[in-house]
Amino acid sequence: MNTIRDSFQRCVVLEGTNSVMISKNVAFNTAGHCYVLEDRTEINNVFEHNIGARTNRILENFLVDAEKNDPSTFFCANPNNHWIGNVAAGSYDRGFYFALSSSTAGESSSLYNGSSPRNTEIGTFRDNIAHSNNRGLSISRLYQSSTITNFQSHRNYEGFHCYICRHFMIEGGVFADNRKQLYFDRSDDFQVSGSAVRGFTASYKNLLDKRILNGDSDTKKLCDSSTNIVGMKIPTKAEAQGKY
Repeated sequence: MNTIRDSFQRCVVLEGTNSVMISKNVAFNTAGHCYVLEDRTEINNVFEHNIGARTNRILENFLVDAEKNDPSTFFCANPNNHWIGNVAAGSYDRGFYFALSSSTAGESSSLYNGSSPRNTEIGTFRDNIAHSNNRGLSISRLYQSSTITNFQSHRNYEGFHCYICRHFMIEGGVFADNRKQLYFDRSDDFQVSGSAVRGFTASYKNLLDKRILNGDSDTKKLCDSSTNIVGMKIPTKAEAQGKY
């Protein structure tokens, strides 16, 4: 068990590393991606019961723009790993982010010629929690059959966002108090089974009411009235083409 606090650059980074366990760590008020798979080659690692809270942008000009502007508490560049019982809270952008490319990169990439993270299924993603992020769980270009199990996503702007994904299932879990609970963008052959989807819970309403009575000026950040609450969104082809 370790505590990582006020880091100016990341928290725990695995680079070209396989079959290790990262367990029961707490990271708070850090900058850039926090728990990271660096080269997209890393496989069979276990991230279990870790917490990442307040993941901030990197303000210094020494990293690529994507990480400066879009930090993720769990940056999952290769899906062939295991994420169990982790918590991502208060990230500037994403709690969990599967940013899947067509090839590997970095110093260890030569050992994995022909490997494609996009064409690899998720090992395990079970009992994880994301709250108070911009996006709770974001997956980009997942092409192999995978299952998200008992994921809890609440008080994010988007609870779950999948862009160009195929053949996957969401089993169980809770999506509540997000502006958009589930968003499937250009995704095919997916199933949602046994999940609870709640747009605006009584406990969240009570919290907002108390903050309004106390004169809290940040209330609109919690619940932007200019954006409708959406349970599940599957955009039409025309909508998707217009957006991109």
